[in-house]
Amino acid sequence: MEENDMDQALIVSDPLHMRRTMWLAESIGLEALSSPTPTSRYQSFDRKAGFLVREVYSYGAYLLNINKCL
Repeated sequence: MEENDMDQALIVSDPLHMRRTMWLAESIGLEALSSPTPTSRYQSFDRKAGFLVREVYSYGAYLLNINKCL
């Protein structure tokens, strides 16, 4: 994006991914708009719960990795 002088992005993702995606965009200074998909492949409570656990873990791991670089 930098090579093409772009500083804004439209991020399209599963609604359950969107919060982490936007946090990541903000953390690298990317001005981004979100556009969650109208549906999710995670329909049942069990699948949503498992997904939430993975999202929390992934974001925590990302934060730990960023802090190591600072």
